[in-house]
Amino acid sequence: MRFVSLFFAFSTLPVFAIDCTAPDICQFLGSRILFLGKVLDGGDLTHVRFQVISRSRGLPRGTRTVDVERLELGYVPPPYLPGHLYIVAPYLLDGKLREGPCFAPQEFAEDLQLARTLLSGRLPIHARGYAAMATSPDDVESLLKSGETKAIAGVTISAIHDGRTWTAVTNADGFYVLTLPGPGSYTLHVSSKDYMAGQSDVEVRSYGCAVADFALSSGNSVTGIIRDKRGLPVSDAPVGLIDPDQPAEQRRHSWFYLVHTGSDGGFYIGNIPLGKYLVAVNPDTSSLHSTHADVRFVEFTAGYTQLRGVDLVAGGP
Repeated sequence: MRFVSLFFAFSTLPVFAIDCTAPDICQFLGSRILFLGKVLDGGDLTHVRFQVISRSRGLPRGTRTVDVERLELGYVPPPYLPGHLYIVAPYLLDGKLREGPCFAPQEFAEDLQLARTLLSGRLPIHARGYAAMATSPDDVESLLKSGETKAIAGVTISAIHDGRTWTAVTNADGFYVLTLPGPGSYTLHVSSKDYMAGQSDVEVRSYGCAVADFALSSGNSVTGIIRDKRGLPVSDAPVGLIDPDQPAEQRRHSWFYLVHTGSDGGFYIGNIPLGKYLVAVNPDTSSLHSTHADVRFVEFTAGYTQLRGVDLVAGGP
C-alpha cells in the first residue's frame, strides 16, 4: 500500500491532494512511526529516500533523511515523485524501515488544519465515515470513488455508550464526523424513516478516532422490459439509472447504477435512494433531451416503493 501523497500548491499554505487507497485514517494514526517527508530519490522501485520535514514520532531526534524499502506488490507501483511531500508511516523489520499503511479519504484534500493535527499524532475523539447505498459497509467507500453508488445526505448517525447518545448528520457527500466524549466502545446506528442500515460496534482508541461506514437500503426498485423497434425483447441491454441533478463535473460516468437485461428483456434496479432519476437504455449515449423512447423519468418520494412497467424501446423509433 502507498503512503499518502501531499502536494503543496504554495509554500506557506499547502493544499493537499491525495492519490492513495487506504485502510483509514484511524489505523494510520496507530502507526508507531509517523513523519512528513520530501522525496529526494524515488529509487529503483525498491526504495525511496525522504528528507524529514516534520518528525511526529518514532524517529530519533535530529534525523534528517530516511531510506524506506518499498513493498513487493507483484506489479510496477506508481513512482514517488521527487520534491513531493508524503506523510510516511513505515514499519521496522529486521532493522530496516519498510512501506507501511496509508489512507486517502477525500475530506483531507484541502484541510491543512486536519493534516497538521494528523502529524501531531492525535485527533479529537470521534467516529467518522460515509453513508451510501450499498449492500455491505466494506463496499461503501470504493463504490463512491468509482461513481457506482450515491452518497446520502441528511442521515442521522447515533452513537450509544453507557446509556448516553450522541448524534451527527451526514453532509452532501454522505460524510459524517461524530464527536465523542472519550475513548471506549460505542454502538453506532442510522436513524431514518426512509433508509435502513445495520449497526456498527466500534472501539475508539486513545489516539482519537474510529471509522464506520454505513450501507443503506431503501426498498425502492424499478422494473421493466426493453424491446426493439419491432417489439421483441432485447437481452443483455445496458440499463442505467441517472441522477440528472448531479453536476456533470462530478460524474465519472452518466449513471450511478447499471444493470443488463435478461433473456426476456426484463431488468430490475433495486435499492434506489429518494429522488428523481432518468432510466435509460445505453445510458452512456442517451441524452436528457432525447426524443427517442429510450428514456423515462421516475421519482421516489419515500422508501419501500416499487415502480413496475417502466418499459423502454432500444434505439428509439
